[in-house]
Formats: sequence, structure tokens, C-alpha cells
Amino acid sequence: MNRGRIYLLASLVGVVCFLIGMIIAGSLEMTTPSLALKEREEGLPVYQEGVEENPPLNFADIVDKVNPAVVNITSVIVVKGESMGRRPTPLEEFFFGPDFFRQRPGEDIARKVAGSGIVISKDGYILTNHHVVRNADQVKVKLSDDSEFKAKLIGSDQLRDIALIKIDAEKDLPAAVLGDSDKVRVGEWVMAIGNPVALDHTATVGVISAKGRTLGAENVAFFNYLQTDAAINEGNSGGPLINLKGEVIGINTLIVAMRENLGFAIPINMAKKILPDLMKGKVTYGYLGITPQELTPELAEMMKLPSTEGTLVGDVQEGTPAKEAGLQKGDVITEFDGKKVDSRNALYNIVAETPPGKKVKLKIIRQGKVQELTATITERPELQEAEAEREGGEEIEGKIGISVENLTSRLARRYGYPEDMKGVLVVQVQPLSPAADAGISRGDVIREINQVAVESVRQYRSLLRDALSQGDVVLFYISSVDSFGNMTSRYVAVTVG
Repeated sequence: MNRGRIYLLASLVGVVCFLIGMIIAGSLEMTTPSLALKEREEGLPVYQEGVEENPPLNFADIVDKVNPAVVNITSVIVVKGESMGRRPTPLEEFFFGPDFFRQRPGEDIARKVAGSGIVISKDGYILTNHHVVRNADQVKVKLSDDSEFKAKLIGSDQLRDIALIKIDAEKDLPAAVLGDSDKVRVGEWVMAIGNPVALDHTATVGVISAKGRTLGAENVAFFNYLQTDAAINEGNSGGPLINLKGEVIGINTLIVAMRENLGFAIPINMAKKILPDLMKGKVTYGYLGITPQELTPELAEMMKLPSTEGTLVGDVQEGTPAKEAGLQKGDVITEFDGKKVDSRNALYNIVAETPPGKKVKLKIIRQGKVQELTATITERPELQEAEAEREGGEEIEGKIGISVENLTSRLARRYGYPEDMKGVLVVQVQPLSPAADAGISRGDVIREINQVAVESVRQYRSLLRDALSQGDVVLFYISSVDSFGNMTSRYVAVTVG
């Protein structure tokens, strides 16, 4: 064999080997390592993202691929018997009902919250909902092979309802592939996997019904959610919503009570965006300090505006970046930090994602003229202040022996009061407490303290704190509805001590 043929044969062998190697690499679904290396350098969990070339799978293949990465989460909250039981937050009442923390005095009760989670890295990082692990004394995770581990809370975001926990399984865990929720289309097939009502690893299918949904419970905002008709039930919270490529595109979070086929999931891109902050244990949000309103066609016409684009400033809070920047009630914000503002929700998200301390330009329309203002964004204070206020309020309420809620129109109808009645609703009375001795009962409405009208829980606690600082007797004005639906009102003196 001459030298030319030898070179030709060697070249052919090299080409064949290269092609075989490419085929093997493709069959192993090898991905570009740059993402993993970047995340590792930043100290974040190494998670795998989906790629465009991934072909669609059938439903059975999706279950086989994702199910091992779905976990069952059980959170245990110990309610101490010596206290009267704390008042549930609006978020807890929204998910678990108003009686979640009720108890008999003198008895410690372990409350269990069941949910789901998604393993996102082989070393045990798991995404779930904040409300699944909130205030938990212990969090347990059960894997698809029924092995159980105690989990550590790494970070949690109350506003977005996302939490990151970690287990040490002493082995590599199967991890889900995280997709791109921005590319999700209305009408495409999706699958939900979770642990509804303790039925492990239940898979349901449906479609994306809508995108960008905004929902809310009292004092709680849910925004930019994916809506699906795939069945989601109690216990699915924190589990994955999956596309036909077997990629996680959302975190199943909530349903509309007493309605069918109305489930909602947090877009996975939102979780990926805040993952660095979750690893630090705290998620911070920018704060402007206004009450934004949607600019309706009627308002735009009355204010002689060219279109409904922008967000109307309904109010400006004192001592906030908005006030210091010169924003006024009636201004219309059309741009924020170079980004177009076309709705109230868009502004809310843009502001929330702005780092505290950053100076931003605001383009506004004021009385028909375009102006530009500069604001220095601060950290959103509501969550920290609300938590501190709630804990302090519980201590004050404990001296009296009652728990109260804001009297919404829904609660007023439920208890037989006029829908426009002002006051706070008594939701629990501790036996043998000063309030019980004075004849205050669950379902009563507190309308005044020391002859000052009460309109909210915050005001009630402030008035009660002031009254107790002045003496041991507090004068309540109470309304009640009897079993025949008749409402009566009376003054009640409550003696503390």
C-alpha cells in the first residue's frame, strides 16, 4: 500500500471516529458547560437549563424524566399552649383557612403543612413556595425513593412566595431541567406533578390558559402568574409545572377556592432571577412610595391624555423616594429608568426589580406636559415593618386575650353585619382572659376603643397600646349579631391585670 493511500485511509478513519463521537455525545444529551461553571463561580446551585433543540416528549416520558426530581415536603409548626395562639397572616389564611392556628389554651399543638418541591441541583437544593415552609420549626423532605431528610431553609421571599431549601442526601440527586417561562405560549400543553392531599407524585395535564395574571388576597399581591387548567390541589404547592420538553416552566402555587380548572404557577424565570438573593437568605425589592392606578380610557379622556399608556399616580406617601423626587397625585408615569411603563403591574415589577440606592429617571405627564424627574430608590419597607408590627401586636392582644382581623365586606356579610360597617372582627377569645370575662365573643366587631373609632387592625393595635399605657381599664364599643340576625351594640369595660 503506497503512502497516499495510507494518508487517505487515516483521514477517513479520523472522520468516522469524529462522527461517532458526535452521535454518542448527542445521545447523552451533553450540554454546554459554560452555564454550570458560571453558576459555580458565583456560589449558586448548579442547575441545568433547557435548550431549543430539545424535542417534545409524550406525557409518559415527561413523568419518567421529571418525577424523580419532585419531592414531598412536610413542614411542622409547633403552636405553644401557654399562648392563646397567634393570628394567621393574610397569606396563611388565604392558603390554609382562618382556623389554621386555633388551639385550646395550655396545649401544645404540632401543625403540619404538606407541599411539594423541585430538586434543581444534584447537591440537594430544592425550590418550593414560601407559604409551604413559613415559620416552620422543622421541614422534612421525602424523595421519590421514599427516603426522608431534614431540610434547611436557605432563603425565602414572602412577596413572590418562593423559598429555597437544601437537604444533605450524601449522594447525587436527580435534578429537573429549568426551562424559559418567557417563551411559554397560551394554549400549549403542560403537566403538573405534586403531592395533592398526600397522594404522592400525582401527574395531571392541561394547557396554559393565560399569562401575566394578577391575583390577590387581602394585603397580599400575586402577579405575573401562569394560569393553567391542569388540576392543582392542596399539597401541589411548590411542585413543578412542566412543558412538553420535560422542562420546569413554573412553580405551582395556588388555586381559586370553590372553582375548577383555575390553577396558577409562578414563572420559573422569576425564581431563577432571585436565586442569588435566596442564597444570601434575603430578597430585597426597590420601593418608590406611590399608589399606582390603571389609566382607563375614561380617565385618559377626562385628563386630556393622548392614550392610556402609563400609570396614574393615585397618591404619594410621605417620606418616600416618590415624594422626595417631586411626584404628585395625578401625574402619569410613562417611563421608569428608561423602560416603558404601559400598566400598573409593569411599573410594580420594574420598581421591585430596581436595586435599592439606584438613581432612576422618571418620565411623567403633568397637566399635559412631559417632565423628567430623578428618584433614588430605597428598599421596600412593608414586609419587614408588617412582620415586626404583627409580632408586637400579638403581644398587646395577648394582654387582652383576643385576636382580630380587618372587617372586610366579605367577612361582614358572613357574620351578618352591614357591608359598610367599620371596625375589626374578633376571631378568637382566650378562655379566662380579660376579654372573656368582660363578655366579648368571637364574631363581635370592635368599633371603638376609649371612644375613638377603629377602622383597621393597625389602628386598633395602636389605640390599644396607648390605652394600656395609660391604665388597666380599656373601654370598648362592641357590636354583636344574635342567632336571629339582630345586631346590638354596647360599651364594655375590660380590666387588665
